[in-house]
This record gives sequence, C-alpha cells and structure tokens, in this order.
Amino acid sequence: MAYDYKYDANGAILKDALGEPSRGDLKAYGSAYNKWFAGWNNEFNYKGATLSFLIDGKWGGKVFSATDYYGYIFGLHKNTLIDRETLGNNAAKFYENTANNVSNKFVQDASFIKFRQLTLGYNFRQKCLITK
Repeated sequence: MAYDYKYDANGAILKDALGEPSRGDLKAYGSAYNKWFAGWNNEFNYKGATLSFLIDGKWGGKVFSATDYYGYIFGLHKNTLIDRETLGNNAAKFYENTANNVSNKFVQDASFIKFRQLTLGYNFRQKCLITK
C-alpha cells in the first residue's frame, strides 16, 4: 500500500499553496510475496574435474525502497536535484513533504535473476596423495 498523487478532473497533479504535490488515495501496488520463483543447479564431471553452478530468481513481488525514501528526506536522491536552486532554503522541507505525501514512487519491482554460485573442482587419485 502506498499513497498516490491527487489528480484533478483533467488528470493533472494537484499541488498545495507551497507547490508540493497533494496526497491522493492509498492504493495497493502489489504484494511483497513473489508469485513465481525458480532455480537451476547443474553439475558436470569429466576426468576428475567438476564444474557446477546455481542460478535462481523470483518474479512478481513488490518492495518499498526505504533507501530511496530516505534519499528524498535527506536530499540525497538524484530526483531532489530538480528545482533545488529555485526552491532555495525550502528545498529540504519540500522534498521531505513530497516523500511523505506521495509514497508510490518508492514501490519497486522485486523481481530478479541471480547467478549465485560457480564451483570448479578436481578429484585427485588416492595414489597421488599418499607419500612413502
């Protein structure tokens, strides 16, 4: 759940007297639980050498990015550079209020595919390891 912008009848974003976007409705943007997940693990052996790998992924979940949210609050996010000069001393409060009023911009897709592991090994013959 996150807050959207408040829109007028023409679909334009409504702003308050300070020029900050107004808070709209609280809406569902998806579930934090992934709808699909998969993994693939495989191993190859050839003359004592072993190569294995692991790939996995998840699709369909949403996540609220606290990093982006606090980036807005503290003016560290790249989007806070927009109009920073024209806002002057009010920039910090403007972006803090924007982050608190419109939280849907921090909801992101949590889908991913990762190459988790690659293993290369070799099995030595027992007679190679025994010394007399």
